[in-house]
Amino acid sequence: RLKRCKRCETQELASPACYCSVACQKKDWPKHKEVHKTYESDPWTEGFNEMDNSKRAAFIVAELSQAEDDYAKLNLEGIEMGCQNNYKRAAKMFRKAIKLEPEKGFAHLNLATAQKNSGDESGALQNFLLAMQKYELHDGIDGWAQAAMSALHLLILSPAELSKPTWWTDEELLA
Repeated sequence: RLKRCKRCETQELASPACYCSVACQKKDWPKHKEVHKTYESDPWTEGFNEMDNSKRAAFIVAELSQAEDDYAKLNLEGIEMGCQNNYKRAAKMFRKAIKLEPEKGFAHLNLATAQKNSGDESGALQNFLLAMQKYELHDGIDGWAQAAMSALHLLILSPAELSKPTWWTDEELLA
């Protein structure tokens, strides 16, 4: 049985690190502690989801004023639309960002989240899987883990008619 990082649990991270032993955790700590440093210093992870919409909007406006490129601006505008439950417009912003930089995972992850929130589970699954591929190749493990957990959540909890990727077999996961 795997043991979870206590700090991840305290910070209520969506995908806490798991280790087979204390020695394994100690070996990984120099890399894993960066996740906690980011969490502690990043307002996106520090309660963004708990903010009310007016605070989120103010935060996004401040971020937009600092955004250096169109990719970041489009993602922020899409996140703002998502905060207003305007998932159609949010998806449009994320698709524009994907056209600008198709190799990055962040816009795919955002698009998938907007699709999931609007009820398009099939489209969401496709983009969560794309985000996993993009993060794995270019952007790092944190986004990959978020996309992987979201895809797995959809696959497990969604109706049977949701088309599963070729690597998915319930028998192997249940074994």
